[in-house]
Amino acid sequence: MSNGNDISPRGNAKKFLAEYFAPPGELDLSVPCGQMKYTSRLDEVDCVSINPNGDLTVCGLPIGNIGEEDVLTILDRYDPYENPAKKALLEGGVEELVRYAKGLGVEVDMSECYSACDVCQKIFTML
Repeated sequence: MSNGNDISPRGNAKKFLAEYFAPPGELDLSVPCGQMKYTSRLDEVDCVSINPNGDLTVCGLPIGNIGEEDVLTILDRYDPYENPAKKALLEGGVEELVRYAKGLGVEVDMSECYSACDVCQKIFTML
């Protein structure tokens, strides 16, 4: 679980404030899903977010849109094991997700990633 106080830049923070952060270091991709700070497993939902476009997300990954369905319907239907990429992540961590993506021809540049979570997010935006 999380001890807190870890910050890694994303979006405009990475673009405009990068000089205030240590450069990305060596990544540990063996961390299981839900073991990074501020996360929980995709199959143990304890927190959701709603993006400005209405996407309902679990750990930053969209699972539905509240403009199209209500939250409870989305959550009732949600099964991360139905998605092969999420299943790979749950069963083998980010290492397995990277292997899955490579099998689809998706190569990920991890040089700007600060954590295994950054790699995961990057892969899901590319799939």
